[in-house]
Amino acid sequence: MWTFLKLIKPLSKSISISFRAFIFSGKSNAPLPRTDKDIPVPLILMGVGVMAAILFLFFQFIFPLRQVGLEHDFSPTVIFCGVLYVLFIGFLFSVITAYFSGMVGVTASPGSSVVISGMLFAAWLLLTAIDHLLPLPLNAQQIQAAEAITIIIGSVVTGIAAIANDNTQDLKVGQLVGATPWRQQVMLLLGVIISSLVIPPVMQLLFDVYGIAGVMPHEGMDISQSLPAPTAALMAAITEAVFRGSLPWTMMLTGSCVILLAIFLNYVFKLKDFNLSILGIAIGMYLPLASSVPLFIGGMIALLVKKHLGRANINKEESVARKQKGTLIACGLVAGSAIMDVLLAIPFSVFHSPDALQLVGSAWKETGAYLGVFTTLLLAWWINKRVCSNKI
Repeated sequence: MWTFLKLIKPLSKSISISFRAFIFSGKSNAPLPRTDKDIPVPLILMGVGVMAAILFLFFQFIFPLRQVGLEHDFSPTVIFCGVLYVLFIGFLFSVITAYFSGMVGVTASPGSSVVISGMLFAAWLLLTAIDHLLPLPLNAQQIQAAEAITIIIGSVVTGIAAIANDNTQDLKVGQLVGATPWRQQVMLLLGVIISSLVIPPVMQLLFDVYGIAGVMPHEGMDISQSLPAPTAALMAAITEAVFRGSLPWTMMLTGSCVILLAIFLNYVFKLKDFNLSILGIAIGMYLPLASSVPLFIGGMIALLVKKHLGRANINKEESVARKQKGTLIACGLVAGSAIMDVLLAIPFSVFHSPDALQLVGSAWKETGAYLGVFTTLLLAWWINKRVCSNKI
């Protein structure tokens, strides 16, 4: 909520610029620069309308309204409200996750925190509607069906947030290299379609190799190697807690108080010219050490490179170009890591074991940790050399 309040001003300004660019595009003699051309606003609105209609039909087909007791007269209203919720909350969450992605990158963006908010709000709205429309208490079948409706809506909102997360990174890199935004946006739309065809077999491949969330496809597989499904488990846990009245309110209120205290201290420190990052505190509370430590290391590398550039005798334009070069290197490393994960899954799937390419035994575990530290230091040195070198 705090992040969105901070983004209202730049967001409204961006929307206003987009509408003005469309309205006055034929009246202005000065052509719009190629690097500022987006997909026209009418096409975007038409696309939103088409997707809303498809979503209405999808919800009508998949919602278990009969099990809840909301069929017949209530059915169209519930489905229509679900579509409105997806459009409105999805828009807000896409803005917030895009901001997170721009700050800390896709892999470290706490998107699940947005999922938590969306699931809680959707479950609360549905529970409020049920309280007014149906006799209480609900039986076990009704509660389970209501949880399913909430998870379906939350899954769509999660997809919106995840796509916004990814698109922001792509558009950011495109802006760095001087790409044309509308061409990128068309390819990103096609990318969603292609991904929907590619991801299911990839997920099946990973499931055959590792298993997911403790569900193992073959006998004799190591359950400790199964891939976690934290978001799916999170959705189920939240909706069940809301509809069964078992939310840990003490923990939730404690976390809220910590953030409110951080907001207050931020204003106090600003009076002394010291900036306290509210987003940094929230990410530190939310992300596990396995994610926050690499994030901290990457931040330290960026800080050292920035200080090194500050001591170099270069002009402002060259400094910006070198920082952009560092950003491109980081984006390439993230993309390469994702590609390697998929490529390695192929031999693992063929041999039905994640140890198919293992070269050493468990005795090398400590040595592997030292090699990891060494390669991280080597990577930091290489990035610093590439960015701060006199050759651009």
